[in-house]
Amino acid sequence: MKKGKKTNHQFLEELFQVWGNEFEPLEEYKGYDQPIKVRHKQCGRILDKTPKNLITLKLGCRICKNKENGKKRRKNHDWFVNEVKKLVGNEYQVRSEYTRSKDPIKMYHTVCNEEFTTTPDAFLGSRNGDGKKGNRCPKCSGKWKRDTEAFKQEVYKMYGDEFEVIGEYKGRHENIKILHKVCNNYLYPRPRHFLDGNSYCQYCSKKEKKDTQRFKEQVYELVGDEYIVLGEYVDAKTPIPLYHKKCKTVYRVTPDNFLRGKRCGLCTDIHNSKGYKAIYNLLFANQLPFDTQYRDENCRNIKPLPFDFVLYNNWRLDKIIAFIEFDGEQHDKPSNLFGGEEGFKERQKNDQIKNDFAKEKGIPLIRIKYKDLNNIESVLQEELKKINIYIDINKTNVI
Repeated sequence: MKKGKKTNHQFLEELFQVWGNEFEPLEEYKGYDQPIKVRHKQCGRILDKTPKNLITLKLGCRICKNKENGKKRRKNHDWFVNEVKKLVGNEYQVRSEYTRSKDPIKMYHTVCNEEFTTTPDAFLGSRNGDGKKGNRCPKCSGKWKRDTEAFKQEVYKMYGDEFEVIGEYKGRHENIKILHKVCNNYLYPRPRHFLDGNSYCQYCSKKEKKDTQRFKEQVYELVGDEYIVLGEYVDAKTPIPLYHKKCKTVYRVTPDNFLRGKRCGLCTDIHNSKGYKAIYNLLFANQLPFDTQYRDENCRNIKPLPFDFVLYNNWRLDKIIAFIEFDGEQHDKPSNLFGGEEGFKERQKNDQIKNDFAKEKGIPLIRIKYKDLNNIESVLQEELKKINIYIDINKTNVI
């Protein structure tokens, strides 16, 4: 007997069994080989996928899969520990967590009990060529250690009296305060970068225009003219305003995040959520320093869990002062569209993980419920008052 066409409810159940809550269908089930639009929650991309590819062949987001495979091959803490052991046995121990090959990491020399800071690629010899020994314990190697006076002399030798060293030298990986006499701005570079001969003042260097132009070119290469760069590029970590033509929204993002795939939070983070958009509008209209879909490696349930919004103390994003979550109806009761009973239990678990993380960090977590949708501006205003943040709910909406 010929089987009848699968229902949308059956499709959602099978999708959840294979992927959990990782994918959100944006269209009804049409047929086994008929593509429908689904959103990959991990990266926010909208994909055209057939149920066959998703459920039978288990083919998910290709871009995220490639990134994940690349990370597994190249970058993790266990890999670095094993590489160290291959090179030097038990003579050295890794004392801090590996993040990237060029990020500082603490090492311990068991022979002389010295703890020192280097980078993984420097220790492994990655910058020196294959077969050549990398950097080891500075105490045992007899290398001269800089002090503040010696660093000042090196800066003068390279830049003349254009820069004045203000802070104390604590190591080549520790940021140090430097005054640029031309514009009277303070810089906080790492000595190892400042002495590489390519450093410049981010506020007044001629390289600034070149970098802004280059960033504009990179944006165009990625998304065409869908986004317009409005501000001047300072560095990869300083937020820059961009205009999204599709929704006519101006928003801020760090250049490195945009080049890694982070797009307009209003359009890509949570679709069809009036509450989310209302919060976004209010934060943006009041010019508060914020970001969307923030993840921390230490707040995870298998994978890092995203917070809807994160508020900062300034646009340099130096310090997090609050998290904001908009909880839809699926956070209070099971919904077939969001994985039924199993999906509900998983959401409750994830919400508790976020609550515990925020409490441990001493950072307020503001939860806005779907029941407050009609007066969401007033509710958020009152919650923000509790942490001394004052907003005008009559500010003009951005959309």
